[in-house]
Amino acid sequence: MPEIGPPAPPGRLPLFSPPGARVTGLLKVYTYPSGPQVWWGYMAEGLYPLGIVFALSLLITSVLYLAGRALGARGSMSEAGLSPYACGEHMPPIRPRMDMSKFFTYVLLFLAFDITVPIVALAILGHYLQATVYLAIILMAISTPALYLRELVGR
Repeated sequence: MPEIGPPAPPGRLPLFSPPGARVTGLLKVYTYPSGPQVWWGYMAEGLYPLGIVFALSLLITSVLYLAGRALGARGSMSEAGLSPYACGEHMPPIRPRMDMSKFFTYVLLFLAFDITVPIVALAILGHYLQATVYLAIILMAISTPALYLRELVGR
């Protein structure tokens, strides 16, 4: 088989290139037992595709935004619409209180379910005892404050 070009400079071919790969200009030629195969350019390597996709996504979103801004209906500004309350109603002088016990209950539930994901992943890997202990600790951590708040509120 004739030589197609000089050997590829280090770092210009993919990491797992087949032996005998040669580069000529923008062509990459891989030599296989079935014969040489030609691949075009370095565009498939490096950060070029990432830059092209990023530029295209910016272009498409900008075009859609500008088209929506040009074609969209415009609302009228009124005194009620510019007031701090969204509906235009007058705000009462007293701010409503938020029930913090429900807030903390939701925070605890969120944390418990958020932490449960890696624990279930541990169980899939075969660490059943460790996952069971962690889940028991989380169950106690959730139930203790929840039962305490239930006693305080009297529900």
